[in-house]
Amino acid sequence: MKKYILLFVALLISIGARANVKFITDVMVIGGTQSEVNTLKTTLTAQGWTLVDQNLNSSCKSGSDIIYLLYKSDYVNSGYVTGFYLSNKSGTASDNITYDGRNFALVPYEGGSRFTQLKGDLNSNAGGDYIHLYITRDAYPSGHAVTGISFNNVQDGAVGKNGGTTGYDLNAGCGSSSDYIYMHFGTDRVGWTYVDVAQRQCRITGFNGKQDEFTVLTVPTTINGSKVLSFNYTMDFSGFTNLETLNFYGNTLIEEMPSLAGLKKFKHVNRLLNNDIIYYDELPSSMITLHTRAFAGTAIKTLLMSSVTNVPDGLVGVFEGCDSLQRVKFEKEAYIGENAFANIHSDSCVVIYPGSIDKWDYKRFHHSPNLIVKEIENSWFMGWCGDTIATNGLYWKMETPQNTGNSLYISCIDEEHYNNYREAQVIKTHTWEWARKLNYTYGKVYFDHVFCIGEKEFKDYNTITEVYMNATLDSIGPSAFAGCNRLTHLWFDGTETEWNNVRKDSLWRVDTYPAVHWRCTVTFDANGHGTAPEPQSGLWRLKDAIAKPAAPTAYRYDFTGWYREVACINRWNFDNVIPGDMTLYAGWKKSIYALGDIDGNGAVDGNDLNILINILLDKDSNDYAGRENIDGEGAVDGNDLNMLINIILGKF
Repeated sequence: MKKYILLFVALLISIGARANVKFITDVMVIGGTQSEVNTLKTTLTAQGWTLVDQNLNSSCKSGSDIIYLLYKSDYVNSGYVTGFYLSNKSGTASDNITYDGRNFALVPYEGGSRFTQLKGDLNSNAGGDYIHLYITRDAYPSGHAVTGISFNNVQDGAVGKNGGTTGYDLNAGCGSSSDYIYMHFGTDRVGWTYVDVAQRQCRITGFNGKQDEFTVLTVPTTINGSKVLSFNYTMDFSGFTNLETLNFYGNTLIEEMPSLAGLKKFKHVNRLLNNDIIYYDELPSSMITLHTRAFAGTAIKTLLMSSVTNVPDGLVGVFEGCDSLQRVKFEKEAYIGENAFANIHSDSCVVIYPGSIDKWDYKRFHHSPNLIVKEIENSWFMGWCGDTIATNGLYWKMETPQNTGNSLYISCIDEEHYNNYREAQVIKTHTWEWARKLNYTYGKVYFDHVFCIGEKEFKDYNTITEVYMNATLDSIGPSAFAGCNRLTHLWFDGTETEWNNVRKDSLWRVDTYPAVHWRCTVTFDANGHGTAPEPQSGLWRLKDAIAKPAAPTAYRYDFTGWYREVACINRWNFDNVIPGDMTLYAGWKKSIYALGDIDGNGAVDGNDLNILINILLDKDSNDYAGRENIDGEGAVDGNDLNMLINIILGKF
């Protein structure tokens, strides 16, 4: 009865799934008597060979060689085994044969004399076909690299006879009771095609094999001793629809990253040390250039770029449409072109940049509502800010100036963008979630040149205590500050009328929501007598108290104070903060004193004359309620003195 499985050697895991990939570099067949084979097995396994521990001639007639297969595997070495070939040529086998344009070499043999005579017949002395095992290899893989060998009784997928597609029974001809033995091998597609091999330098122009079968590619640093310096400028990855990972060795010299645009499954660029992944999602240090649409439309999530300084053109964006993008970090300043981070709709995306991005193209974040760029200097630039703009966007800067404590400033990048694209809004929803994720706990938020604060903008952010808004604000989205339990003051740098014109939901009732402060003006009304003081402007509602002005004067009227009403019912206390825009009215009562009775003692005499003289000499600054203005013409002058003298002399 045939065994269901004679032997299974686990395939080596491909480089895309595991860092420590070891490709097969050598294959060996040993044969002879049991004693001879046992000696060879011990010697060769000690030298690093791996034994496929199954007699390939099991169940053959008595006297047949005992045949075992061994292989070595290593990191990048003298060459990978890239294919097997079985030949059933009768008698002595050739040392080398050519098949399908590839050169195959006979597998080395270390064994007894019977095997040697037939140079590797795996069915020696069996009376069946002569089966010879060949391998081919290259300095670097050309097609499929063999990563594992197994034997079992499953014909499908087995190594073909004479290079054919049908698996060949290695025990054919060994008798009706012999096991069927088929050899299989695992592969990893790491094949390459090279041109421009001159002056010991190489340029990669393509890949062998079906493009849509590649999931992992590892870029070599040398080919036959020649340095790999670049990808050809015409290199097209568009057909690699299943590619997920691109690996570079840490000592690669390639300076330019080609475009992987549109590879929807592509996720990772890794740096390798030998075949160990030492840095996930990181470009090699040699790489300084990202070409147009380098990662556009891919599934890449994070990427660290230690040396990138040039992103030329960027007309359609190096990360445009990367809806899985979460984090990109530059470690050097780079030119970032138009739409570099446009049309990204991931729930979380932060770009970290080491300098100022004021000179970046203004469309760099176009239509990316949840994207934030964090400058190393502690400023944030936020993404596209509008729902309705067809061709342009606004971009907002968030920063923490020095000596401002835990305050955050949010403003449009410049006046021009603010004035030209007023349809935009800051961010549609949940901007402040980023602050939470980045562990920022600001208490005060300042807006400048903000047209609209988006829906749920600061929802449930409980560290905010105060918000400052510019007067040109047009609208506040529903629930923009809902759940902000510590928010007690909102400052609006405009008038009450402007505040009332801001579109906002029904929660914005001044008596129930946090105290709203707007800019106020207090006007003084002389109320029919004298001259009123100048208005006081720019004061904050529910914060500022007004300065008490000098008392006005009126002929034959005494000033009684400032009141909230024309009827002078409620006198204003200048220690109180103002409730908003208001007018204060002067209070008056008719003077009960005789004309010229400056001191108000009921008599017009020399004392009144002395007071008036001192007033004229600027030696008396007391308040006489306007009684020193005897002629009622406003100014106190010589005419008032002559009039007072005539009153005392009884001539008036």
